[in-house]
Amino acid sequence: MDSSYLKMQSSMINSNIKQAASKDQPPTIAELRAQSVAENQAPEKEKNITERYKEQQEEAEKDKVTLSEESMKRLRGEKAKTEAEEKEEELPANIKTLKKQIRKLKEDLEEKLEQLEELKRQPGTTIETLEPHMQEVQMMQAMISTLKASLAEAMKKAGISDPSILNDL
Repeated sequence: MDSSYLKMQSSMINSNIKQAASKDQPPTIAELRAQSVAENQAPEKEKNITERYKEQQEEAEKDKVTLSEESMKRLRGEKAKTEAEEKEEELPANIKTLKKQIRKLKEDLEEKLEQLEELKRQPGTTIETLEPHMQEVQMMQAMISTLKASLAEAMKKAGISDPSILNDL
């Protein structure tokens, strides 16, 4: 319903009650309409800035949403750090470098194994053509083992005994 219509209804009822209390005879419909129109045409009392501010704050409180720290980071476009990433940041530079080298070498090894499988599927492939690739795979595996041993030694020297550091290797 229209708010002006409701105001008119309300003012009619209020004036009806007032007139009934002051007079013994009820007001006519024409008198009530005239009174209602006059009241609705009167400008509303303008609210001061403090009252408007309070109303705005009350409305804002109704719609208030709270976010966790992780959600706030997501909104800002930041990636929430996992526990493993936080541990990784705290490691000494030499250990970080060794882990990075091991990861890179493992990726290279995976690529080399895929190439080797591709060669095996090709018709006419002989053991002689596969042998250099297999030797390269073995060499990469040996390098990974050596790097892991170096990493374990570096961790021992740094006094790090947390085995979860090696989990992603």
